[in-house]
Amino acid sequence: MRTASTGQRRTWAALAVLFAAVGVYFLLPSGSAVQAVLYSAIGLSAAAVLAFGPTRRLSRGERLPWLLLAAGVACFAVAD
Repeated sequence: MRTASTGQRRTWAALAVLFAAVGVYFLLPSGSAVQAVLYSAIGLSAAAVLAFGPTRRLSRGERLPWLLLAAGVACFAVAD
C-alpha cells in the first residue's frame, strides 16, 4: 500500500480548505463585507496556486504562461 507524500497531503489539505471557504462564502449573507473579503481571498489564493503550483517543476521558459495567468487572476481578484 502506497502512502501519500508530504507534498500530496499538503495539496489535499489546501484543496479542502479552499472548498470549505467556498462553502462558507455561500452561507454568508449576500452583499456583506465578510463575503466580499472572502471572495477576494479565494481569488488571490487561486492566483497563488497558479503561480507556485505548476511552476515548480517547469523550466524558466515554460513558467511564463502560468505566471501570466496567475497575474491575470490576481488582477481580477483585486479589481473585482
